Amino acid sequence: MKATIGIVGGRLFGGASAIFSRILLALRPEVDGESAVLPALALTYKTGARLRVLEWQSTRALSLRDILARWKQIPEQCERSAVQKLGLAIKKRTATSAYSVSYLAKEARARDCDLVVFSTLARSSWLNRLQDRWLGDRRGFNCCCLVAPPGVRSCVNALTGEFQVSRVLCCGPTTEPVTEAIRGWVALGEPSFEDCNFEDCWNRARETSADLVIFSAGREIDSHFLEQILPQTPCPVLLLPRLDPNKKGAESTAPDKGIARS
Repeated sequence: MKATIGIVGGRLFGGASAIFSRILLALRPEVDGESAVLPALALTYKTGARLRVLEWQSTRALSLRDILARWKQIPEQCERSAVQKLGLAIKKRTATSAYSVSYLAKEARARDCDLVVFSTLARSSWLNRLQDRWLGDRRGFNCCCLVAPPGVRSCVNALTGEFQVSRVLCCGPTTEPVTEAIRGWVALGEPSFEDCNFEDCWNRARETSADLVIFSAGREIDSHFLEQILPQTPCPVLLLPRLDPNKKGAESTAPDKGIARS
């Protein structure tokens, strides 16, 4: 089986059989990081992607084995080898710099990641720097970012590991391969997609109880947009980098790269 794919930031993204091959999970210091851990681990398990976990000295300990045991994929209180037997490629490393947007973007580029999953800080300067790095700064993110602030409603069931995505708001131009990729995450049901302008996204997310909001950098937006929106959004946000129309192969096909696990 082959799947039509698109080029996002120069990378393959989307399609029924296309997957994220390299995911970076940044565990924010001194915060319960389950809002970021759950989607990163669920995508790793479902797609067979390589997961690199970036921790800080003050990061609260989160056992990936405990989460997988909760999902009944491995026995409780099992040995570390049980995770390896699942075929998951997970590596952890300790950060060498402070928790900053610049450091996360640098790590994503150095590891050639397809997706970065992280939580935000509430500071205006941090959110404004995130917007700068998202909107095309040459030192910024060249991949997709799944932003999962602490306390938001998770898009993954904490007990089963299944994605709970029934309503998706799309702010900005979103290609069909992107929506097809999200459909592939969901085991049961068909998620609905609603176009929404940037100015109304916060209200619409609350009115519709959206499970995920997609922002794509398709046009110029207000310089403080993320600073105003992210602290108020009730669900995770997927940031898509600028589409590159000069990249070749945007309408090509690619062979299967993995099989989603049941």
